[in-house]
Amino acid sequence: MKKWVFLLGIVTFLFGLVGCGNQATEEQKTLKIGYFPNITHAPAMVGIEKGLFQKYIGRDIKIEERYFNHGQELLDALAVGEVDLGYVGPGPVEQRSKQGLKIKVLAEVTRGGSALVVRQGVDIKDIKDLAGKKVAVPGIGNTQDQILRKLLTDAGLKSTYEGGDVEIRAQKPATISGLFVQKQLDAALLAEPWPSMLEVKGLAKVIYQDEGVSAVMVTTPEKYQAKQALIDNFVKGHQEAVKAIKNMPPQETVQLVGRKIKEITGSELPPDILQKALKKLNFED
Repeated sequence: MKKWVFLLGIVTFLFGLVGCGNQATEEQKTLKIGYFPNITHAPAMVGIEKGLFQKYIGRDIKIEERYFNHGQELLDALAVGEVDLGYVGPGPVEQRSKQGLKIKVLAEVTRGGSALVVRQGVDIKDIKDLAGKKVAVPGIGNTQDQILRKLLTDAGLKSTYEGGDVEIRAQKPATISGLFVQKQLDAALLAEPWPSMLEVKGLAKVIYQDEGVSAVMVTTPEKYQAKQALIDNFVKGHQEAVKAIKNMPPQETVQLVGRKIKEITGSELPPDILQKALKKLNFED
């Protein structure tokens, strides 16, 4: 009897090893990427929709997409392995690196594309006029939040978090137009295409346009070591996606990105808004 129990234990152990092996194989055949439904992350959408990532990483590799509203969410997912790599603003990357998260920057993606918009009818002509006002950003600690805080500091202002009177609120970009209509916000610092949308709809005016780096591609050293070949080939696909954006007619990029943003957010952005936003960006390959 003891002999059979012993043999059964060995068989169970071996099946367990096979199961673990299958899980490891499945993990190696999957690449999980994260990005935002913003035109600043257009290379991710173009690379997916045109099959450029798949071309370089191989048809036997499954790409899983994850969508995020701001950088802190994406970096949280990266830290626990929910994504292998992602497109994110440089602000959260710098902040989380200082907090101890090990991050490897794979590529600079986009320059420009963040803007401070003011609701029509509100008397705000300059940054100093934000005193006592309510200002939205996509997320506390994200790139737009950090741009806003620097602007406030340079103007001698502080947020309510720092003992000042500028109230900073985290809001999903797709909700800002409704909040402007309801007069629940005075201004917002957002990534494209949302500033262009608010401007074209006559709900807001742009008073500041940022020209700095607005998106980078990142992973962790651990993920890179585990999937180096896959990630290196993904970067090649990204580079081809950027070249595609630069070479194909703007209306084709607009249609592709607009379709993808609607799929992710449920919000349809007119082509003229996306085309206006696209002109404010420089993509890096």
